[in-house]
Amino acid sequence: MSRLAIDSAWFPPQQTKPKPPAATDHSFIRIFFLLVSNTEIPLVKLSAFLSSTTKASLRSLAAAAVAVLPVAATAQDAAPTKLPAQLIPADAVAAVYVSPSVNLKLPEYEMMPLEVLQTAMLEHVGIDPYHINGVTAVFGMPGPMGPIGGAIIEFNEDTAIESLKPEILNEFEPGEIAGLKVYTMPAFPPISVHQLDSKTWVAGVGDYVKNIVNAQQEPPGKLAELATKVTSFDGVTVIASVDLIRPMATPMLQQMQPMIPPPLQDATQVAEWLDSIYIKAKPGFLDSKVAISFIAKDEASAQSLEKLINDAMAFGTEMALAAANEGVDPEDQIAVAFVKYFERISNVISDGMRPKTNGSVVRVNIDGITATPLLMAGFMMPAVTRAQVVAGRAQAANNLKQVAIAMHNYHDTYRKMPSPAITDDDDEPLLSWRVAILPFLGEQALYEQFKRDEPWNSPHNIRLIERMPSVYQAPSDTLAPGETVVQLPIGDKAMFSEGKETRFRDILDGTSNTIMAIEVAPENAVPWTKPADWEVNPEDPMDGLGAIHQEGFQAVTGDGAVHFFSEFVDADEFAKLLTRDGREVVNWDTLRADIHRHNGPMIGFGEETIETEVELEVDIIEVLQEDEE
Repeated sequence: MSRLAIDSAWFPPQQTKPKPPAATDHSFIRIFFLLVSNTEIPLVKLSAFLSSTTKASLRSLAAAAVAVLPVAATAQDAAPTKLPAQLIPADAVAAVYVSPSVNLKLPEYEMMPLEVLQTAMLEHVGIDPYHINGVTAVFGMPGPMGPIGGAIIEFNEDTAIESLKPEILNEFEPGEIAGLKVYTMPAFPPISVHQLDSKTWVAGVGDYVKNIVNAQQEPPGKLAELATKVTSFDGVTVIASVDLIRPMATPMLQQMQPMIPPPLQDATQVAEWLDSIYIKAKPGFLDSKVAISFIAKDEASAQSLEKLINDAMAFGTEMALAAANEGVDPEDQIAVAFVKYFERISNVISDGMRPKTNGSVVRVNIDGITATPLLMAGFMMPAVTRAQVVAGRAQAANNLKQVAIAMHNYHDTYRKMPSPAITDDDDEPLLSWRVAILPFLGEQALYEQFKRDEPWNSPHNIRLIERMPSVYQAPSDTLAPGETVVQLPIGDKAMFSEGKETRFRDILDGTSNTIMAIEVAPENAVPWTKPADWEVNPEDPMDGLGAIHQEGFQAVTGDGAVHFFSEFVDADEFAKLLTRDGREVVNWDTLRADIHRHNGPMIGFGEETIETEVELEVDIIEVLQEDEE
């Protein structure tokens, strides 16, 4: 089979429907120019763009996004018969094609609010999406200024750039590139649009408009040859040629070889095996289909590619199952059942996606109907995981409260807080404060087994590390046995200082505004008997902290209240909680905003008194209810 004659073999030509009558105004969307201008986009670039746009342009942006989506037609237009191969530059390495005038007729979208979408497009953009015959985004080789590319927008009737709504057109400035009249949107890099003929616009990053227009006078490149073989226009079509990127891709893959898992080491040869890639995605709510055709250099390369894909699928399934099993309580029968279901469905899906080789073409099919159960499992697993995380966080919060109670009882007994370390006569640290408060945790028998005149790692004491009380355990299986993240903040201005005794009367900022104990990042965990704690860095108060739970950590203040903090918490505001006599005013509203902004509602925040386990269970229920809402 020819490597290029693949479209009709894998995707039979589609029957087109009669065209609808002409509608009103029509233009294109500037959002597309942004999206095709940078391969980093959909979220990063779009997010930065949204933050800098005016209210009017945001309205047009929202409406414009609909133009590249399938929308049902009330009119019938001439369907496209080919991709604009003559406009694909020889230096282009990939192209993405979508035809709204075809996709809008698909029955899969009959239940969409099509009339509303069309009206919004006409009102805010001046475009009737039914008159966009095709949008072809082309991507060139990355240059010194980053990725380059552009787009060819084809209409089925005369459409001038000037017909755009003023609020959109005003964001473009008229100009010229290599003798071509363009409208340029100031940006970095700038995006320009040129009217090639009465029914065709060409957009490009920088001066890439020139490359697209001049492609008509140059010999076609490999990607343009591929484009001539595309014969079906529904859904989304992606074509890519490996020839130009091979000299760069192979060395990059070889440099990454140490990071590639052993079963996938052959991935360094992918660019050498491949000639081109063809992807066809057909829309559907539950029955969408994606077919990926890898066109290899020869049949031997195709066989190697098929083996690598099978190995990658097996490895991916293994990793997914390992992740699904991580942190699952064997006693939680529902969670265990979900994992079993996930495993069974994963095997069904992977079996259905096995590559099939026909000569030099390796094809992988992804069937939406087959994948639906896996998607459902994927949606449900986070809920199970979320419940486990909440339960683990609640247990960790209760542990911190028990530590705080023990600290208070120690203070009531000795009229002072425990020192960070049990020391010898020369003030050399031997054992941690975590050992000193054992009697106040109901661990008197364990306390008496320590030789408190010997260091933590003496032949006798080191054997007791494995007997760490549950109160010091973290809800993570990434820690070594006997390690803990429960530590004291140590610093000249913190509640605890090396060589100094602390009494509650010394905490002039108030116990409710001063952290007593905290959960550090997992990589900073220490053996629980070792006299080692979290050293506060005044220049970087977040140094050493991290997400022991999902996206955050907990700390208990001197009054026994446990607080959850986002790993993105305002460092300056958080630093106020690390001083015992800083006289700062703590803005708890800012800290709460950080938690909700980054993580959503969390449990155990801002409580003024020590909660009971029953109250913690109520918090868990509330969080689950919030998730459902």
